Amino acid sequence: MIPRIAKGLTAKMINRKTIEASMAEVYQYGLELILSTALTTLSIIGIACLVDAFQYGLLYFSISIPLRRSEERRVGKECARLCVCG
Repeated sequence: MIPRIAKGLTAKMINRKTIEASMAEVYQYGLELILSTALTTLSIIGIACLVDAFQYGLLYFSISIPLRRSEERRVGKECARLCVCG
């Protein structure tokens, strides 16, 4: 579902000349990440509200976001090292 939506949005952006067709795959991948993150975030907030535990949803985000960011930095540094050395 998400790849299909991202593909449609990318096609619209190409038709409107917002992006170049040669970069379509990159934009489609980025849109898939954005849509997936948005859907996950809304799901967590929605479930937390449904079970009357909004504070636990916020606690989840306050822990998971810093962990995710630190992992992204670590992977980015490793990737940069491989690109330079390899």
